[in-house]
Amino acid sequence: MEAAGIRAEEIDALYDWEENAGIPETGNHLRITESYTCKNLCELAKVSDAEVLLRYGKDFYQGYPVLTHKKYGKGHVYYVAADMEAAFYEDFLGRAAEEAGVKMPLTFIPEGISVTTRENEDTEYLFIQNFGEKTETVSVPGDYEVLYGSTDENMAPLATRILKRKK
Repeated sequence: MEAAGIRAEEIDALYDWEENAGIPETGNHLRITESYTCKNLCELAKVSDAEVLLRYGKDFYQGYPVLTHKKYGKGHVYYVAADMEAAFYEDFLGRAAEEAGVKMPLTFIPEGISVTTRENEDTEYLFIQNFGEKTETVSVPGDYEVLYGSTDENMAPLATRILKRKK
């Protein structure tokens, strides 16, 4: 795991009633300040030359890294060593995307909704699909023109919308 700057040593499966927490390291470069719950799987890893962003908060895992970062080549490697709660992934991935300069096409994407973009020199296309089993509300900025699908914010299961806008 040279690229990640860590070495995984052991993985532990937790009982259904067990959980741990990822506690942020003060001054981490992504400015994560929240603690997050982890369940199911917790990996123990040794850090060689990575920055630790979160550490386990209790039990024999305490102090081991949960989230690490290392610059590698022209990019960044992040390693998540546990099965974290959904709020963690929303926060972490949003911060990592911002760091990388990735533009989010929508401000909020509900669970089960897939959003992809395609673009050429002058037009951006937005494909929104509901792969979930329930209707979801998906707000779209007003500068998009609907090419396919409903203009209503509510998307039924298996619904698809295709939108476009000029750059």
